Amino acid sequence: MTSLGKIEEFNPTSTNIARYLERIEQYFEATDVPADTAEVNKRRAILISAIGARTYDVLSDLCSPDSPSTKTYTQLPAILKDHYAPKKLVIAKRYRFHNCVQKEGESVSEFVANLKRLASTCKFGAYLNEALRDRFVCGLRSSNIKKKLLADEYTFDK
Repeated sequence: MTSLGKIEEFNPTSTNIARYLERIEQYFEATDVPADTAEVNKRRAILISAIGARTYDVLSDLCSPDSPSTKTYTQLPAILKDHYAPKKLVIAKRYRFHNCVQKEGESVSEFVANLKRLASTCKFGAYLNEALRDRFVCGLRSSNIKKKLLADEYTFDK
């Protein structure tokens, strides 16, 4: 097994847990760490060693009364994600989307990018383009552009 540097400790105030775990996976790939088996648990051991003392304490509490070393590698990232990145309710995400307005000094393209980013987690499905169009028109700062857009049946792409 080759060694390529090290993975720093997880810092919940400055690092996204999903991105941290993705980096761990890339580290495993780059260093040829094999998938864990019933006999060998290198991935689990590396994750437990790399996350740092504070995160290990949190993980231990979350696994209690068991120890993290009794869990599989697959279970540990799921436990960490559930704690550090709990799933948010769709209604809360849609609330933020529906209240998004173009900020002063924000270009139209920046506003569109922000709307798309917010909409990406709203589970709009087939309604996505209509939701984007409606929020775009409602959130624009320029009343002249709003009037023009409300004068015809535009799609979001137009």
